[in-house]
Amino acid sequence: MIADYLKQLRSGEEIRKNLIALKAELKDNEARQEWGRLLRDEEWHTLFEQELLKSEDAKVRKNAALLAGASGDNSWVETLYTAYEKEEQLFVKSSYLSAMAELNYYPVLAKLKSRMEELNRLPVTPENRKHVEEERRQLSSMLVAVNQPKAHRFCRPKKELTMILTTNRNHIHLIAEELKGMQQKQIPAGLLVRTDKLEEIDRLRTVREQLFAVEGMKTVPANPEEAAEIIAGGDHPLLTFLLSCHEGEAPFYFRIEVKNKMEPDKKAAYVKRLASQIEAVSGRTLINTPSFYELEIRFIENKEGNYNIVIRLFTRRDIRFEYRKNVVAASIHPANAALTAALAKPWLKENAQVLDPFCGVGTMLIERTRLVKAGTMYGVDSFGEAIKGARENTKAAKETVNYINRDFFDFRHEYLFDEIITDMPWSRQREQLPELEKLYQRFFRKIPELLKRDGVIILYTHNRDFVRRYMGGRIRLIREFEVSMKEETYVEILGMRE
Repeated sequence: MIADYLKQLRSGEEIRKNLIALKAELKDNEARQEWGRLLRDEEWHTLFEQELLKSEDAKVRKNAALLAGASGDNSWVETLYTAYEKEEQLFVKSSYLSAMAELNYYPVLAKLKSRMEELNRLPVTPENRKHVEEERRQLSSMLVAVNQPKAHRFCRPKKELTMILTTNRNHIHLIAEELKGMQQKQIPAGLLVRTDKLEEIDRLRTVREQLFAVEGMKTVPANPEEAAEIIAGGDHPLLTFLLSCHEGEAPFYFRIEVKNKMEPDKKAAYVKRLASQIEAVSGRTLINTPSFYELEIRFIENKEGNYNIVIRLFTRRDIRFEYRKNVVAASIHPANAALTAALAKPWLKENAQVLDPFCGVGTMLIERTRLVKAGTMYGVDSFGEAIKGARENTKAAKETVNYINRDFFDFRHEYLFDEIITDMPWSRQREQLPELEKLYQRFFRKIPELLKRDGVIILYTHNRDFVRRYMGGRIRLIREFEVSMKEETYVEILGMRE
């Protein structure tokens, strides 16, 4: 098929249409490899270099450049740069950069840096703004990828900071109680606090994210120009905040995350426009890059159609879950595992003998013993890769767990356990429900073989109905906690009947 498009290009048939169709063919690696081999042929190389890249049709030049970059042939870099330098149509220039970005562009790096300096001096007008900003964005990304700057070092803030600690909305009280005495307010996403005691924040294991609200830019209009002016104009509140809690000077590198109901294509265009405006208004003390960033500016649409702004800092190291080197598709989020343990804390015993029958990569056992120190712990799972990951994670956590790669229903043990704690298997696919129901039935039949008469069962489950249906007469419900009504997740505390 690729060869057919080339023949039509050689004969001059519908050049623009055939270039676009050829580009669409190169979506998989095999096609791109074939394309790379074909374009090395002198005939096709000459066609692209001498005719298509010099075509009078700007869109032909644009697509020819992108196809040259897709070949993976580094010999095209000088040719593409020469064409880029001579290009007079601003909307085409960024395509040459996109093409070079796919190749080793080190030989023209000095020239790219010079062009960036030239662009930064270029007056921006309403007519050229869109294309100049796109070219600048592409150049910035390429230069950062080659000369990745050293990330700023977060330091103790000089004053109290306003933070949003996101956590399970049903159980915000867990972190609120731990932060007694700290200025705080419960909000739907979690807890709003004002503090300079970040070490107290860092020990909260049920917190998912630590976000920052910056004075002077907590809410902005949807219009990108107005939003950028509030964030980066005037007193420059974002830069002031960043400099107050980091060593070193600007620039800082950022990415944007927008939470709204826009269609993906419209959202992508909106994000680009926001990023360009913030760069321009800040005088490039804030630089948008997709590959290296120190902070995320998160725009969350509110009921009025404006955006609430929070900042996520990647310069602040979160060490709580660093042990988690390995995960599998079914792995529980560590904050949810920590939440499960926190809700079950009144029933946890020090030095208890603990079993996780569907342990995955070991997160539940590690979080359980981080809260209340366990004795001997066993983790069982039939998935070998999960067990391998669990062993590595547990070693990184400096804990001790006996992991067994076996189907739980074939597991036997010489003594009974004090606790069984687990994230029960689940699936979003309705056709899997009969198998899951059978698993729950078998699970509750097996429990009496492994649990002491005064033992406790702690289940994180997406199928509470199956728990009710099959726990039977020998097991009783002690307490139930709703985690998420939307996701139908619960923590069930169960025990053996007397």
